[in-house]
Amino acid sequence: MFNRKTAPKVRGGRVQKKNRHTPTRLNSFGVGLVRAGSGSRHVTTRQDVWKFLRFLPEWKRVSTDLDLIYLAAGSYDYDGWYEYPQRPTIALCAWPDDLIMRPLTEYYMEHRAIFRMLGVSCEPTEHGDMICQFTEESARAYQLVHILLHELGHHHYRITEGKGRSAGTEKYAEGYAIRWMHRIWKNYCEQFRFYPQSNA
Repeated sequence: MFNRKTAPKVRGGRVQKKNRHTPTRLNSFGVGLVRAGSGSRHVTTRQDVWKFLRFLPEWKRVSTDLDLIYLAAGSYDYDGWYEYPQRPTIALCAWPDDLIMRPLTEYYMEHRAIFRMLGVSCEPTEHGDMICQFTEESARAYQLVHILLHELGHHHYRITEGKGRSAGTEKYAEGYAIRWMHRIWKNYCEQFRFYPQSNA
């Protein structure tokens, strides 16, 4: 399937019901899993999520009122999303089997520095579009140190500035993700034994 990333995250804390299939959880915070659909796979495990959260300095504070993080079946339009208020939840989407992202120009321009940091190979097509080839390790890193942090940024705004009613703007969430990504990057590479190749 032709993968076109049109948005790196949820818009305003809401997505359509398609492919949500949120797993059920009864008590306290949890990390869940929905099986990836045909042609896609998860690049992150529930154990990876727990491992990441344990060394995130902001976790104790930002986990306030967060009910669930789960690995979703997948979406070719979203990397993940944050939803509230009935059940504050973060979803991380499955990736296509070939780990190729074909971002729209705006998306690529906004994230090219991160792709370079992760050692992702990005090449233009004859039509001017970009094809970004991830490895399983770089896709996992992108999902944890950027997408998850971005969605945590939405949650952080809601529990601090939004008075429980607003998840803030994409700009706020993206800024939150970038700040924390740079603070924990060295620790992430050590903990996950990730050694990206330079594309310089």
